Amino acid sequence: MLWLFLMLPMIMSLVLIWAITSNALKLRQEELESIYATEESRFANVDGVRMHYMDQGKGEAVLLLHGSLLSLQSWDSLTFELVMSGYRVIRPDLLTSGLTSEDPNGDYTVERNVELIRILAEKLGITRMTVIGTSYGGIIGFNYAAKYPQNVAKLVLINCGGLPRVKKQGGHSQVGAIFMWMFRRHMTKGMIQGFLKNNFTRPHRPPQELIKICHDMRRRIGRNQESDLMIQQFCTGDPESVLAKVQAPTFIMWGMDNLTVGHLDADVFEHWLTSAPTTKKKYQGAGHFMFFEIPDKINRDVRDFLNGDMDDKLRMTQRVLSVNEKQAGCVC
Repeated sequence: MLWLFLMLPMIMSLVLIWAITSNALKLRQEELESIYATEESRFANVDGVRMHYMDQGKGEAVLLLHGSLLSLQSWDSLTFELVMSGYRVIRPDLLTSGLTSEDPNGDYTVERNVELIRILAEKLGITRMTVIGTSYGGIIGFNYAAKYPQNVAKLVLINCGGLPRVKKQGGHSQVGAIFMWMFRRHMTKGMIQGFLKNNFTRPHRPPQELIKICHDMRRRIGRNQESDLMIQQFCTGDPESVLAKVQAPTFIMWGMDNLTVGHLDADVFEHWLTSAPTTKKKYQGAGHFMFFEIPDKINRDVRDFLNGDMDDKLRMTQRVLSVNEKQAGCVC
């Protein structure tokens, strides 16, 4: 019996490795759809990607772009507010998220997401819309607004990513090899809960339903490999020059207690949006997922911005020339 006792940890480790490397802990696409697809769910072939989205309400079009790890369900509260206010709300599951399929070409870049959004909008007959994005969805949003300014009526950036990162902020940091090995194969419910909890500000806590949805969506067969490709292919690029091409009036919303992207990033976005009138608001006691923490405030402010009630607060940023530009006689 002693040998069995000594071998037990090794046996359990081998069982765990088998479970992680096989599909024993995974869900098939059909299983996920049976759980999470609703009467409002729509699926469209968007350049080879089977994209899941919802199209609700009537009126001026509003596109909602969720952050990484999340899915279109994260916009439930804001969608209800905007539909009740007379807007048509389109919210897709982006690549590596929700019920949207893998990309057949293995392309998970920001540029690919931008083109998928363009094609989806064209399929839905939308030529002009307000774009609202948070975190990674915000990156897609401002890149879309920069590339297709004629298609964007207004832009809202909520705790937006996309600026150059440093190790202290969490960008390009070296994490444990064991964690990365797990991440690329299976994210446990505890890992999901820990990530979400760290991005909520006390006393707020991630809802259990949110944890369950995020965990289940990560369990889809092939999902972690897709996310791994997205991370490998992600490039910040030159956000300053991209943001300078945005022309739509822009509302920058930020949580003061955001640990993922600090609130000073909001000032940088405002400074770099030199071709768009902007207004900015920071929220005390709110973190990265403030649309869960203080939904009433966020919903009200987004609605007011879309309705034009904040137009008197919009200001243009005047770019200050560098010494070299002044000497070169640059006209900006």
